[in-house]
Amino acid sequence: MSRDGEREVVSSPELVLAEVALALVTGAVIVGFVRVLDGGFLGPLLAVGLVAHLAAAGCRRRAWSVPRSALVVIGAGALVLSWLLFADTTLVGLPTPSTLDAAADALRQAWTTFQDVSAPAPAEDGFLLAAGAALVFAAFLADWAAFRLWSPFEAIVPTTTLFVFCSLLGGTQHQVSTAAVFAGTVVGFLLAHRVARRALGGSWVTDEVQRGSRSLLVSGAVLGTLAVVAGVTAGPRLPGAEDEAVLEWRAEQDQGGQRVTISPLVDIRSRLVDQRDVEVFRVEATERSYWRLTSLDTFEDGIWKSSGRYSSVNGDLPGSSGDAADVPAEQVFTIEALSALWLPAAFEPAEIEAPTDVRYHEGSSTLIVDTDVNDSDGFVYRVFSELPRLTPDQLRAAGDGIPADVADEYLALPANVSALSEQTARDWTEGATTAYDKALALQDRFQEFTYSLEVPPGHSPNAIDAFLQVRTGYCEQFAGTFAVMARQLGLPARVAVGFTPGEQDPTDDRLYRVRGEHAHAWPEVWLGDAGWVAFEPTPGRGAPGAESYTGLPEAQDTSGPATTPTTQATTPSSTPDAPFDPDAPTTATTAPEVAPAAPLALGDDGGDGGGDGGPASTIVALVGLAALAYLVGVPAALAARRRVRRRRATTPGARIELAWIEATEALAAAGTPQLAHETAGELATRARARVPGVGDAVDRLADATDVALFAPDGAVAPAVADAAEGDAAAVVSVVDARLSRSQRLVRHLDARRLATGHRPAGTRHIVGPDGAAPRPRAFTNS
Repeated sequence: MSRDGEREVVSSPELVLAEVALALVTGAVIVGFVRVLDGGFLGPLLAVGLVAHLAAAGCRRRAWSVPRSALVVIGAGALVLSWLLFADTTLVGLPTPSTLDAAADALRQAWTTFQDVSAPAPAEDGFLLAAGAALVFAAFLADWAAFRLWSPFEAIVPTTTLFVFCSLLGGTQHQVSTAAVFAGTVVGFLLAHRVARRALGGSWVTDEVQRGSRSLLVSGAVLGTLAVVAGVTAGPRLPGAEDEAVLEWRAEQDQGGQRVTISPLVDIRSRLVDQRDVEVFRVEATERSYWRLTSLDTFEDGIWKSSGRYSSVNGDLPGSSGDAADVPAEQVFTIEALSALWLPAAFEPAEIEAPTDVRYHEGSSTLIVDTDVNDSDGFVYRVFSELPRLTPDQLRAAGDGIPADVADEYLALPANVSALSEQTARDWTEGATTAYDKALALQDRFQEFTYSLEVPPGHSPNAIDAFLQVRTGYCEQFAGTFAVMARQLGLPARVAVGFTPGEQDPTDDRLYRVRGEHAHAWPEVWLGDAGWVAFEPTPGRGAPGAESYTGLPEAQDTSGPATTPTTQATTPSSTPDAPFDPDAPTTATTAPEVAPAAPLALGDDGGDGGGDGGPASTIVALVGLAALAYLVGVPAALAARRRVRRRRATTPGARIELAWIEATEALAAAGTPQLAHETAGELATRARARVPGVGDAVDRLADATDVALFAPDGAVAPAVADAAEGDAAAVVSVVDARLSRSQRLVRHLDARRLATGHRPAGTRHIVGPDGAAPRPRAFTNS
């Protein structure tokens, strides 16, 4: 018994196998997070889970108490999470008070996102931190229950709780595959745990126990596999199997035309940094423009968001009435990796041609896919827009009248909004007499700030104050703060989100390739008769066709992909207003070469696709996890078995028996296994002829084996055992030298050697010279 009253265990190959099986259960739970998190979580969470299990196993092997082990496991998990998520706040790898502050901010931001996000959500640091902490506790509790209390069903309760959490809050994707993987690993663990408990139940493992354990593994694996297969095939056909999650985590849903999804500001920084080289979509257009996704009308808890009722459309869009001064623009979009609901379009869209009906929100001029479609990836459609061409005189004469519905929706602010921003807004616009001049004054003062991505995302309640003080940020802070300050001045405002024009194709001046680096946000202000007018507070950016009233020439991020130069112009191209030919051939660029593609037609998949990779990514992750577990687990288990064998061989006779077993295993790998009818001497004679080099060593070892088997108890001298061990080592060394590198690798990764009672290809227990059964031995091949 250990000091804390729990059962103390020793290491054995069966125990190692059970420990690996328990870690695989945790791995299956981590893979199941694909239902609630969108990419970027697998590596960090697998690392945290692996470290937690290794730390728990190490503490248990040292017979440390449960409280002490808990501190070690939690500490190890905290270190790994600090290194993975907040490395820049650590000091020589150790967490600091800045690390705690960063973690607290990440959790607060995750909680804000949680209230508005649809599953799967972006893998923000706060979500990864919470998931990693839960995995550390679950791994420790599972290890405690499994190998200290020896309660297998209690051991899977912590991880099952996490899996059920993902199932309740997750979306409908990967339901069957994740459930099958989890069920399979649970069955495997229960079998491995029972075998380990059976193997460690006595002082030594008898042949009967070995045969029973092997039978249990085989029959249990067959039954478990049949059960999982039955569940996978029959489960999806049961009533209610295709229903949505029991608890919707702001899941995308259709409620009388209303659809609520994640605010695009939540992941804009991820697009700008982590996905900057990803081609999100391409567009053929007669005019350059910002490609607008949507606008956000509500400011709460430090974040901009929106909701609204969408109507089904395909053709003319409601509420669109072009002005004579507007410039018509035709666009054909091919969405590749947007991984969202929206259908980008130049503002303001007037007509859409799509292969199926889409949905439209008139108030925000937002197009999204229909309710039975998860995202717009692979969608090809045509949009006709009317691009406003405005002048300062027009905007000053537009009047200050604000319709009641516009005022109610676009002037609202929470009670705790920043007082600093209101005072700053009044200071910056002092002397401005019209709504346009006030908006222009705000824009011009923001142009004095510094653009940088090296700042945290602006979702905390005090983000506006921090931004105004450091005067550094990226488009999210510029657009969001501008809109708040405009409302504080009585100007209806909202935040538009989309993309700058993108990189113009060098072979087709109407084709634009839009990557993650072109993601952008900008404010729109209601200016009387002119309606919604875009401004550009972000330094280094300028909207096409807006220089006349913003005073800013067109500009965007022109750094291009990390591996290829860019040819993007920062000024409008001189494309003639020729009729747009939908049947004209287009090109598909695979940098750095340019190759022609098929003519563009509505309904083509239009690209390589995007998103999270679907079931294929889950299969790849599972294969990688299984391969890693095998490559690490099998050699570790074999080494553990070797140590246990030698620790159990405490008498000279047992040491000689073990030496013979190790030698015969090596000879079997060299193609000379011990046959069922062979004595030790007969095998030695055959080995001399077939394995040059083993010579006298194998003869002496066979003689010592016969002595150990038939000598009276205690009659074998320790010196004989020492010599036998030396001869066995010589035999193993000769065999290893004869094997090729690949043969040695296969031998070290042969999982069959871990099977209870398994002997490679024909090796067997030792018999006497005349074939008679020897006396009971103090050691067997376990």
